[in-house]
Amino acid sequence: MKRSLITLTLLAASTSGAHAQSMYAGIAYSSFSGENVYVGPVDSDEYELVGEVAEIFIGADCDMGSYILGGEASIVTGAVYEEGYEDEYQFTSIVDLKGRLGFDAGQFMPYGVLGLSAGTFEDKVGDSETQFGVIAGLGADVAVSTQFKVGLEFTSRAYNFEGLYNDGDIESRVNSASLRGSFRF
Repeated sequence: MKRSLITLTLLAASTSGAHAQSMYAGIAYSSFSGENVYVGPVDSDEYELVGEVAEIFIGADCDMGSYILGGEASIVTGAVYEEGYEDEYQFTSIVDLKGRLGFDAGQFMPYGVLGLSAGTFEDKVGDSETQFGVIAGLGADVAVSTQFKVGLEFTSRAYNFEGLYNDGDIESRVNSASLRGSFRF
């Protein structure tokens, strides 16, 4: 019994503060989906977006009792492209600035994301444009140790590229599912 109490105390001490105030950095493997809707003066067309790329991120968490408030910056460089048009119609970079609000449940922390995203879209002749949009999503982190966390995050971004397509617009929805790993320092 005494050994069990000591073990439980040590386990609680090792996981307390697993999501406490700290800075962190990590890498994610992200699978992208979504669509580009081309809205022209005469006609419209829609193309599916696909891509699987690595993402790097850095952030900070602030312990607010049972809640964790944080901010994060992430960058994707690589192709998230229109299916069937790789290297022709693609997002060459996506930069996200996210606010995060989570609930500290010991080693587990579910959270919501809301923020600003900048996407750079390039067509086959090299014309590119960067637009700002909104990012929103949900995620969860699990503390493997006091220094290392793994998690899943699902986000959606919305952009509107005005005048990029034959005097028409491209309305983009870029979704991602990310497997994340981060180190707390």
